[in-house]
Amino acid sequence: MKNSIKFILTLAVLMTATIFSFAQRGNTKEHDPEKRAERQTAKMVEHLSLDDKQAAEVKAINEEHAMKMKEAHLANKGKDKEALKPVKADLEKSRTAALAKVLSPEQLQTYKTKKAEMKESRKGGQKMTIEERAERNTARMVEKLSLDQSQTEKVKAINIDYTQQMKDALEANKGKDRSAMKSIMDNLDKGKAMEMKSVLTAEQFEIYQEMKAKRMSKKTDRRRKARS
Repeated sequence: MKNSIKFILTLAVLMTATIFSFAQRGNTKEHDPEKRAERQTAKMVEHLSLDDKQAAEVKAINEEHAMKMKEAHLANKGKDKEALKPVKADLEKSRTAALAKVLSPEQLQTYKTKKAEMKESRKGGQKMTIEERAERNTARMVEKLSLDQSQTEKVKAINIDYTQQMKDALEANKGKDRSAMKSIMDNLDKGKAMEMKSVLTAEQFEIYQEMKAKRMSKKTDRRRKARS
């Protein structure tokens, strides 16, 4: 009897220690700013081909950002999550500004593109805003077409304008004839292409058209697979 009680007590102690150990590991992984910064820096070294000097500076920026983000979460614990959004947005802007001083223009654009892709994947089934969709499209074009600053601003304005027009057209024709909607979308796409042509070089515009063709081909393939 005594041996049974002793065994049960020993087992209880071991289970408690194991649970506590796992809890500690989970909390460390989630809340340790240094480890979070290390993971972020490792990904950036891989995707952006950072040299040793850049890697060290980027790690310091990521550590500072992770620490401030942790402090913001602690200060907002138990409060409205919406109130934290502008704080996080400001911290992210500060980090991007700091990274801009360390990265080359090409590396910075790749970083922004990857960030936009991650944001889109996290959204899952949620709809993107017009600005977010236009920003994503612009980031891809900057990366693929090597746009300069002046072109980037003009391209972003065109993307925002036509994304809004496309949304308005879809809402106005909701539940109506699809062939009529296709005609409207084709006309909008032609208008957008003409504006892009006035901003891009001949070589850039050719690549832009190829990008569009590939995107349409992928959409067609997805539709075929969905029907089969």
